[in-house]
Amino acid sequence: MFPLALALAACARGGATTGAATTAAPTPDGAPPALAAIAESDVRRDLFALASDSFRGREAGTLDELRASAWVADRAREAGLQPAGDDGTYFQFWPMRRIRVSPLSRIAVGGQPLALGSEALVVAPVEATVDAPLVFVGEGRAADLANVDVRGKAVAAVITAPATPPAANVSLRSWRYALGAIRERSQLLIQRGAVAVVLVSDSTSEDAWGFAGAGLGRGRYNVDSAGTDALPSQPPVIWVRRAALDRVRAPNQRLTLALRAESFVYPSVNVVAKVPGTDAALRDQYVLYSGHQDHDGVRFAVNGDSIWNGADDNASVSVGLLA
Repeated sequence: MFPLALALAACARGGATTGAATTAAPTPDGAPPALAAIAESDVRRDLFALASDSFRGREAGTLDELRASAWVADRAREAGLQPAGDDGTYFQFWPMRRIRVSPLSRIAVGGQPLALGSEALVVAPVEATVDAPLVFVGEGRAADLANVDVRGKAVAAVITAPATPPAANVSLRSWRYALGAIRERSQLLIQRGAVAVVLVSDSTSEDAWGFAGAGLGRGRYNVDSAGTDALPSQPPVIWVRRAALDRVRAPNQRLTLALRAESFVYPSVNVVAKVPGTDAALRDQYVLYSGHQDHDGVRFAVNGDSIWNGADDNASVSVGLLA
């Protein structure tokens, strides 16, 4: 996170080393005060710096994120913003809890292993041991289950479009499509008594596999506090690639899996700065602007480049707040 708390004041920043923040009356044409002090060249320079390869994608909880956070704090200081973090600094450190599926976990259909990451993904980290008959139910809709008793069994189905699929122009459409469909179908099957769910990609969700694997393999993140290391108490949901369809729908198959989870804590940091207000009646109230300075780090290569730079997610907002 990168919050800036501004107490009803405007912050002008004309460049990387501009002096103190100022307030000003609105201009006659109604334009925001000090807007002219923001130069495209300065914003471009800062955006290219924060999203550069030198910060290696700024993955949360890594040294790359900490170095990028120090860069943001330096720019806030140069802009004249006052520190509002812990102990008179710009920083608020906090413990991040991460829970992920252990690479020692095992999944097999009909005695043939499915490789974690490349052939199968565990949708949410769980501790589970299952050895059960695997029943294929087509698309896994209510109509497909009308005459099938799935209680105590592992159930396989093909992913189909969720009830409200994302629009064609939505970013990461195939990923959002897959998550929506997996959530809908797995909930229905678990409600009917399945002890495990195996969902096979359709063509749209298959397109999301690389991005999904990079994200789901990293697990889940939360602020570390009481109870956040607890694992979900629900049957495991496994997402497999389209190539596994013939195997999971073959008759008399069994699903065997031994899933283990890892939980650990490491530091992350907020950058917090403020501009004092000038109105005597309102100076103790706060207006909070926030964004996040982290991104996805170093993952699989896209067009030969494995650094996911995160210019729009979210260096642009961090730089915009500074401006």
